[in-house]
Amino acid sequence: MNAQQITIKGKVIDFDSKKPVEYATIILQTDDSLFIKGTTSGLNGDFILNNLGENNYRIVVHSVGYDTLSIDLFNVFKAIDLGSLMINQKTTLLSEVIVQSSSVIEGSYRKLYYPTKEQIVKSINGLQLTQRLLLPQIFVNTQTGQILYTGEKKLKILINGIEALSQEVIGIQPENIIRIDYYENPGMRYGEDIGIILDFIVKQRTNGAFFSANIRETLTHNFTYGQLSGGINYGKSQIKFYYFLSHNDIETSSFKHQTFLFPSGNTISRNEYGEKNWWKETTKMPNISYSYYGKKNTFNMKTNFNSLFQPHDDHEGKILIPEIDRLTNYKIQNKEQTFRPSIDIYFTRQISDNHLIALNVVGTYSKNTVDYIYNETDEDEIISNITTLVDGKRSSLIGEIFYERKYGENLLSVGLRHIQGYTKNNYSGTSIFKTQLHDAFSYGFLQYKGKIKKLNYTGNIGIHRSFFNQEGIANMYSRWMISPMVNINYILSNVLSLRYSYQLKNINPSLSYLSEVERLRNSYQLDKGNPLLKSYLMHHNELRISFNPSPLRSSLVLSSSYYNSPIMEETSFDNYRDIFITTYNNQKKFHQLRFQYNIGVSLFNNHISINSYGGYNKIVSQGHNYEHRRDEWFYLLQTIADYKKLSLTITMVHLPQPFWGESVSKGSSYNEYILSYRLPKMQLGIISTNLFGEKNRKYTYNFSALTRFKNMQNNVKMFPSFGIYGSINLTWGKQNNEKKQKINNLDSENGILL
Repeated sequence: MNAQQITIKGKVIDFDSKKPVEYATIILQTDDSLFIKGTTSGLNGDFILNNLGENNYRIVVHSVGYDTLSIDLFNVFKAIDLGSLMINQKTTLLSEVIVQSSSVIEGSYRKLYYPTKEQIVKSINGLQLTQRLLLPQIFVNTQTGQILYTGEKKLKILINGIEALSQEVIGIQPENIIRIDYYENPGMRYGEDIGIILDFIVKQRTNGAFFSANIRETLTHNFTYGQLSGGINYGKSQIKFYYFLSHNDIETSSFKHQTFLFPSGNTISRNEYGEKNWWKETTKMPNISYSYYGKKNTFNMKTNFNSLFQPHDDHEGKILIPEIDRLTNYKIQNKEQTFRPSIDIYFTRQISDNHLIALNVVGTYSKNTVDYIYNETDEDEIISNITTLVDGKRSSLIGEIFYERKYGENLLSVGLRHIQGYTKNNYSGTSIFKTQLHDAFSYGFLQYKGKIKKLNYTGNIGIHRSFFNQEGIANMYSRWMISPMVNINYILSNVLSLRYSYQLKNINPSLSYLSEVERLRNSYQLDKGNPLLKSYLMHHNELRISFNPSPLRSSLVLSSSYYNSPIMEETSFDNYRDIFITTYNNQKKFHQLRFQYNIGVSLFNNHISINSYGGYNKIVSQGHNYEHRRDEWFYLLQTIADYKKLSLTITMVHLPQPFWGESVSKGSSYNEYILSYRLPKMQLGIISTNLFGEKNRKYTYNFSALTRFKNMQNNVKMFPSFGIYGSINLTWGKQNNEKKQKINNLDSENGILL
């Protein structure tokens, strides 16, 4: 674009009265404050600056009786509409303006992140562009193509307001991403456990087609993931498809030391030497969707055909019991398969500029099978032979209606949601059980977002009813609950803000935990469901201090999560059956204190981008018969270095290991190195994980006084690994802006006790 085509325009508005400010002085400077040109606002507060070249700029707005407003614009390369610039006599405020730069623009409800021209050019897909934007508490896992949230809650990904998988972001052309809307603590409107929403605002094509493909192939062991997406546009309609494939075929070895403490005082130690652990899994996530974007109506229908096929999660080796000097052979064969088709229908009507109503209906059917075989032999003698075969089906229907109204900068949202489900699981083999579960969940919420000068606030109240009924079990579960949530954000300056949030959440028991089912693990222990479980409350408090002077983005987070009567595991010994039983019960409490510091920075004219965080967890898990305390440090460092068409990405990860009840799950710790080269519409690269032999072991712990164990998985056969990566993105056709979907639902329950 040549210099004569670049313009910067906007409108100066009085913050209190919302009226235009006439004859305000607008000065355009370089980023080091050298004067370029000036103008004044018109009768409607409008102004325009023409004939500008590509550069970094500073806009300074003066008016008698008002504070001075200064806005930095970095890497301006095309026309900019700043929107409404709010000024008043007491403080300088900037509402949700539109700025084509990499600066953080913070408004009442969200932060807007605009990619620079350099960031777009250096990225081959939307995933890489997300990396370079250095979004707070967001980590891009290049191993799986996922965008992850580093906080305690969940991340929701939207593309033009329509819920999407994070892998689908790979298929977006970087130049088609207008901006990313970043919602922090979005409230009950999007669900009680959502911490961050990323909404990718993407240009919608009015004709032509698009296609993208990405593949990652590990050469040293069998690990592959790939993605295909494409579509056709015609006027206001779009038909598109998406297909994601992940395949793993991995062999490892392991060592597990477990101690069984009997009431008599006798102790048995089992040392399991896993000489061959074989994990083979294929995940497929295809979908086809149709969208219509009218002037006031939006319609979207998506069909999903997700499937998981795990023919092998097998373990083979020897078991040594020193107390009785016994050495036996064991073999575990575990096969799982899930097919989950669903259809998602969405409709919205824009009644007026300030009124919107939306409807969402999701129907899901799930078919699940599990085959588990455990054999333990001593020469020709069979010590243990356990078989569990599960055939499960679940069908559910989710319906939601949502209404939204704007009052100036304030927003009122009201919604109703109902989920109706039926689950039937048949267990055969060593133990025979049949479970039929009816469940229903009704939920209504009221949410109000407002702004008082430098204070943004969100108030939420939710009322919901949970219902569970298992056929053949006299106990029926039904409970009403009220869940409040509040979020307050105080903008101290253009670069400093303080945020506090509180949530009281009701958590229902998992369907699988409620099943009256037993599953033998081995000859010493079994797992058992508990239909008498009750829902429990979680109190979450969070304080966040954000400091974002360009080019630095940072935040300090202090949080507390307190669970009252949480559902956690417990182990007891059944003297009559002479076996240890692990089940689930409402325990006393679980409390986690978390400290986390996030920092992102671009250096040397964006040639080096660093996104990192580090933190500390302090956890207390208290049951009726146990109390465990755990302290843990965690960190992540991701660095991207660019030189011409070459890019080097280094990721060092030690994520928190999930701890709940008496168990610590395997954490995700690895180092990854990617060297890539950009071609027109294409990128090729080489990948290595744990190149220097680090992080080749993973550990799992259980701290039960009766059945404690420590398990070590040795991955020396996998690392260091080497692989290749390729990506291509092609588009044809014109573009316009796409409307946004407001409601997104899904069902992932299966009710199987594993």
